Amino acid sequence: MAEANPSMMRPVTPPLPTGTLVPQHQVAGHAFGKGKTKLGLLQLSTDGTLVKPFQSSERGQREVDFYAQVFDPQCTDPTLLGLQPLLPRFLGTWTTPQQPGVQYIKMEDVVNRFKNPCILDVKIGRITYDPGATQEKITQELAKFPPLQKVRFQLTGMKVFDAVRETYLCVEKRYLRGLSEEGVLSKGLAVFLNNDMDVYQHVIPLLLRRLHMVLDWMLKQRKFVFYASSLLLVYEGAMCRCCRHSRENRTTTFTEGENVTWTDCAKHDGTCCDATVAHHVWECSKHHLGMEGETNDQYVDVRMIDFAHVFPSGDRDDNYIEGVESLVKYLNRLL
Repeated sequence: MAEANPSMMRPVTPPLPTGTLVPQHQVAGHAFGKGKTKLGLLQLSTDGTLVKPFQSSERGQREVDFYAQVFDPQCTDPTLLGLQPLLPRFLGTWTTPQQPGVQYIKMEDVVNRFKNPCILDVKIGRITYDPGATQEKITQELAKFPPLQKVRFQLTGMKVFDAVRETYLCVEKRYLRGLSEEGVLSKGLAVFLNNDMDVYQHVIPLLLRRLHMVLDWMLKQRKFVFYASSLLLVYEGAMCRCCRHSRENRTTTFTEGENVTWTDCAKHDGTCCDATVAHHVWECSKHHLGMEGETNDQYVDVRMIDFAHVFPSGDRDDNYIEGVESLVKYLNRLL
């Protein structure tokens, strides 16, 4: 008897549904045309929102139920209302006649407002399997990233704007899973934050402020426990382009009160500290981007994502809390 051809057993990649695009800035999760089902995250060309296919078995329904509970228009629960700003906005479900058996979660694209978004997906917690996991599943999860038990979070994908080449550096989870405990900082987070550019000194505190908002909510809530859930960190990479230009045009003297433009914003009199130079870069980068009137928070975002393994709980979610606390410590080390 002839053996079955493996290629004949794999699902065929379906055509893109009408009115959809493959997202330009996806860094992790199920990608369209890959994996077992070939289904993945899509973007609607009409309004730029994202649609995410339901995961198999009860996971997909669990995720959409969670979103629907948090964003229920009739909700008066202060815990859920406090969670809403920390998630992508839920916009219901979406289907297409071309895939009648597939349901999608429709949600806000949080990176859409950035000119050159730098994006990092961070899976939170040292426990990435839910209470119903088999021993085989637990063993499999533990083997994926051995330093996880100490690091308590794992980097699963990133996309960083390279201001020198004016292109993107994309780093996949296979590389990131090979990092050591120290490499998570030096070859992971430092790369994401373009740490050879002065502007990162301003980006990190803004990211930390958003992370503390997540942490504050998590410390108070006793409604849910989150497994295999991620944080999406985003900052404006166009700031690094401005920083690059400022370095190329840097001079060493200036007169107090002299007009400073974005092309020479890093000039100083030799007595001010590096932080002052970085401040010039930051403020003049904002000038170049036409965003002087905007708050600094406009340049960063942090959102909780991926809720297929969220369960009701009356206890504190120490696994998630310890993961966020560890990420905060790592970012503080970069400062």
